[in-house]
Amino acid sequence: MNKLRNMSGWLLFALVAWLGLGGIAGRALADDPIRREVIDLKYNVGRNLVDQAIDRYREDPDHARKAIAAADALAREKPETLSYTSSYILATVARKLHDPDAASRLYRVAMQRAAEVESNHQYAIAAFTLLRMLVEEKRLDEAEKAAREILSTRLDDEALDDIVVEGDAELLEQIRVLAKHRDAARRLIALAVKAIDRDPATVNYTAVYLFAAVSRRIPGEVDTGKTLLRACVREAVRVRSDRKLAVFFMDLIDLLYDNEKYDEAEKVCKEFLELRVPGQSIRSGKIVALLRMVQIVALQGKTDEAFRILQPFLKNAPDNPEVVRIHGWLLRQTERYEEAIEEYEKLLKLVNRPATKDSVRYMLSHLYTEVGDIDKAGELLLELLKKDPDNATYNNDLGYIWADHDMNLDQAQKFIEKALKKEPDNPSFLDSMAWVLYKKKQYAKAKEYMVRAIQQPDSEHAELYDHLGDIHWALGEKSDAISAWKKALDLVGTSKRDLRRKAELEKKLKERQ
Repeated sequence: MNKLRNMSGWLLFALVAWLGLGGIAGRALADDPIRREVIDLKYNVGRNLVDQAIDRYREDPDHARKAIAAADALAREKPETLSYTSSYILATVARKLHDPDAASRLYRVAMQRAAEVESNHQYAIAAFTLLRMLVEEKRLDEAEKAAREILSTRLDDEALDDIVVEGDAELLEQIRVLAKHRDAARRLIALAVKAIDRDPATVNYTAVYLFAAVSRRIPGEVDTGKTLLRACVREAVRVRSDRKLAVFFMDLIDLLYDNEKYDEAEKVCKEFLELRVPGQSIRSGKIVALLRMVQIVALQGKTDEAFRILQPFLKNAPDNPEVVRIHGWLLRQTERYEEAIEEYEKLLKLVNRPATKDSVRYMLSHLYTEVGDIDKAGELLLELLKKDPDNATYNNDLGYIWADHDMNLDQAQKFIEKALKKEPDNPSFLDSMAWVLYKKKQYAKAKEYMVRAIQQPDSEHAELYDHLGDIHWALGEKSDAISAWKKALDLVGTSKRDLRRKAELEKKLKERQ
């Protein structure tokens, strides 16, 4: 049946080609149906049709390789005969069939076609997919050469309005994969910084913006991200684009927020709010910035000011989902958990998108845990797991919550095992496994997982060392337990929850030293 479907797909391509032929040139193309088929891929317009064409080729690798060979020959001899769509489809198939040479040439044709019609979106997709492939293939010199070309290809000043990374799943995937190859990504980002320093008037600011998005996803690259986004802000001012200016400022604020640079984030928020630039995008952006300011000042301990900033929104737009979300967040931040639950339950009724509803349910599971309603928290997580049974975070959280409250320990362990199967080196998941084993009095095995947890990057957390101390103590390793608890004490933060943990740690040390 699959072969029949494949055959019907290729017959359709052939029929489209035959119907479109005319004259001697048409008969010449008809003599080479594969080449004609490749050219006629231009009719596969739109994301769904492109994906369907890629899938058809992947189902028949032998035919796909013939089409790639034909397209590659055209890319060398007559690139003008290939459209953006045809070159992009076969470049993607070539990449998936491990033919990076053909893929590289075809992605470059796609970039050229996009540049000709000044489509920043199409250009960005082809360019950053090419960079991703070259990095994955460890062809870093080629990746650097391609990055320089991309950074020097100026498109229409207004075209960048097509690009918003966070709302573009395809582009976001390329950026996330690039960021995972940290060393290679840093080399490419450095080229963007050099391009700005050398001659800012000739730089492709779409590429600069996208490299800034890559840098946001690499630990320790906050200064580079700031440099790139500041350059984008200056470009937005130069071309007088209120939409770009709003997007770049909000990205800069979020970069600082994500890296816990709250004092600096507050200054940038105020800088944006004080702009005297007309335009609906600026007005809308300022509302978003004010709501972000609520979180920024709260995280600096200025909760009274945060509530003061939020008050006009609560008065004028009490049912706006974003206002309700921020209010719920602020109530949770100030440990007013019962009130926070009311706000998030309200938010659950206000939002419609299934993914948004699920994120609200997930937050509610945390809040119900905080107030000690473990049954309700578990019910919410089980509801989420029905839709997404392999979600590592949901599995881990449910397992940990049950273990921490001495409930359903065998089932809790199974959930955590499922989480670890997907992310075997996640320190939080390893800690959860250690904790459920500790609760089951399997102390030696618990210690193995706990030691693995603290050996992982980003594992310097008070809770992990507190648990490690408890496990050492249960094994009779008293000096190791004392050392672990002292380490936990050094890592304790300043929130109310952290201060409670600090008091518990100090009590343990006082009683057991």
